[in-house]
Amino acid sequence: MRQPQPETPQGATAGAFPTYPWSVLPASFAERLDPTIPGLAALLVREISNQVPQYTGRRSDAFWAGIREGVEQSLREFLKLLGEARGPDARLRAVVRGLGRNEHEAGRTLDALQMAYRIGARHSWRTFAEVAAAEKLTTEQVTAFAESIFAFVDELAAESVAGYAESQAAAASEQERMRGLLLEALTGPAQDPAVIRRTAAAVGWHLPERIRAITTSGGDLRNVARGFGNDALTAAGDGDELVVLWPDPEGPGRDARLQQALARVGHPVALGPAVPLTLAGRSLRGARSTLTLGLRGVLGEGPWRWDNHLTSIGLAQAEEPLLELAEQLIAPLRSESDGSRARLLTTLEAVLDAGGNHGTAAHRLGVHVQTVRYRLGRLRELLGPVLDDPERRFELHVALRARGLTMTPSSAPLQDRRAR
Repeated sequence: MRQPQPETPQGATAGAFPTYPWSVLPASFAERLDPTIPGLAALLVREISNQVPQYTGRRSDAFWAGIREGVEQSLREFLKLLGEARGPDARLRAVVRGLGRNEHEAGRTLDALQMAYRIGARHSWRTFAEVAAAEKLTTEQVTAFAESIFAFVDELAAESVAGYAESQAAAASEQERMRGLLLEALTGPAQDPAVIRRTAAAVGWHLPERIRAITTSGGDLRNVARGFGNDALTAAGDGDELVVLWPDPEGPGRDARLQQALARVGHPVALGPAVPLTLAGRSLRGARSTLTLGLRGVLGEGPWRWDNHLTSIGLAQAEEPLLELAEQLIAPLRSESDGSRARLLTTLEAVLDAGGNHGTAAHRLGVHVQTVRYRLGRLRELLGPVLDDPERRFELHVALRARGLTMTPSSAPLQDRRAR
């Protein structure tokens, strides 16, 4: 006599593979399987302890008793699912998610846990299949039974992976927070050696004698940070800024390694001076001021090193008084049109840069030397004796340089392409 077919449970579609393969199995089948649970749990614990290298000879009897209890809970939850169109309950999901977190916190990869799950699936199928052979199951039910075991284990494994990832993310977030605290302790207004030592130990950073601060912004900061290696301290700064404290910057081969790291950044980057660790704040301030000028387009191609742009940085830091000085010195040019005033000031700065050589200034500006002389004549008419006084001429030169640092290349071009 043919056994009656079970009704299609909610969530399963007749003639199609169900969302939950155990939903097509008769719930009564759980009663036949239940007596096998204690022996199967003992077998799984024994096989896992023998076959998984990371667990071999592991811990105490209490540890393995806890594992066995967890295995039994999982197996009994599987039996409860038979004939049900649902997944494992929240309690079991929380337990196996915790297993994933424990693996990460213990410093292991997920390989051991996933191997344990595979052992569990294989031996569970073998044990349950012996009972299933005595039952009058349809072909669909036999297939679904096999699928159910492996699908159930996959569900548990996925939860453990999620727990591992949560722990990993939490640890990474905590490490980032601690690195930020260490950066603040090193570059803040007052250093506390005890706080610095404790925080450095917490993030595993060996305190060097000398560092060079580096700053950049934009992009995926974690990917950028990885390019500098584990010996550098990388931490988030202001906004989307990444700050790097590069240790032992003047050591053998260190600058070459730094150049390789900088080549992979792909974003504007500036380097502060090499300083003792106690002056890390000074190096970071230098890197930030250099980056600000570099982004204005007045320092040429990056990466920009503080050491190579000291004059421009110094002028920029005295920007307000120098701009006021420039306004006073060039006040007589206000009567000129905007275009004429720009040409006269560009010519004056080029002549001063060239040490008074009209030919060099003309070449730099891309104009005829007579054009330079004509414009200088007009400047003398407007400025009077200022150009003949060495001290005033020096002030004018410095003020014009500072004025140029506040302008982008497009607003203060060096090339004058007017028809000559």
